[in-house]
Amino acid sequence: MVFFLITGYAATSPAQEFLQIEVQNDPETIKYGLGQKIVIKTKQNDEWQAIVLRKFIYETGTILYDQGMLQVEDIVAIRETRPGVGALSVALTTFGGAWLAYGLISQGLDNKAEFGTKEIVIGVAALATGWGVKKAFYKRDFHMGKRYRLRLMDMRMK
Repeated sequence: MVFFLITGYAATSPAQEFLQIEVQNDPETIKYGLGQKIVIKTKQNDEWQAIVLRKFIYETGTILYDQGMLQVEDIVAIRETRPGVGALSVALTTFGGAWLAYGLISQGLDNKAEFGTKEIVIGVAALATGWGVKKAFYKRDFHMGKRYRLRLMDMRMK
């Protein structure tokens, strides 16, 4: 009895329907399920726009979202963000800014406090590293074509 309940639930699970990015010569895929927010660029609109995936129509390759619908082949790029990199960037820039601020405050309150070149280099290096990490690694774009391909998948049991 429990087996049939679990099987019945799995058949209706929304996690079984997804938009998938396939990478050439790589068995790993990137999947976006219904209800998930993605950032895309289309053939008609060359600017990045965020959409929430609401429904897939597999026969026609159509994606329905809040503002309308679009064909899978109209998507030219998908942007993915990495929250861990964003958190690391915030931590480094906060550390660098606080290091410089506390150093300047201690120098202003007590002229004997050591706040020299080494302390300035540490603070500026932390700020620059945090900014550079975010610029270089926070966003990742997948441009459809030769290396990446999009496909709608329906893995529900029928």
